[in-house]
Amino acid sequence: MSTLHILYPGEWPMALERLWSAGDTLLLAGASVSLAMAPNGSLQHFMQRRGSGARVMALEDAVLCRGLQPHWPKAIALINADVWVELVTRHQKSLSWA
Repeated sequence: MSTLHILYPGEWPMALERLWSAGDTLLLAGASVSLAMAPNGSLQHFMQRRGSGARVMALEDAVLCRGLQPHWPKAIALINADVWVELVTRHQKSLSWA
């Protein structure tokens, strides 16, 4: 069963890794987009441990309003609100981390 994990805070929740399963997707929203900017941070370690099995995306508006786009990592796709809605419908469950 796939889950869309929607992360809002700028702190990495350790419990997320325990609840992660193959086929899950992580969506960075709000302040959590700042996690992508830490080269040796929790998000990067998570992505390294999960390899290509970690599908990570971010809301483009959250990135743009923080001025992060010029330095944005290519490994994390930027999506708009329409794609977010599509992600919700494609996953059996959605879990918000706030």
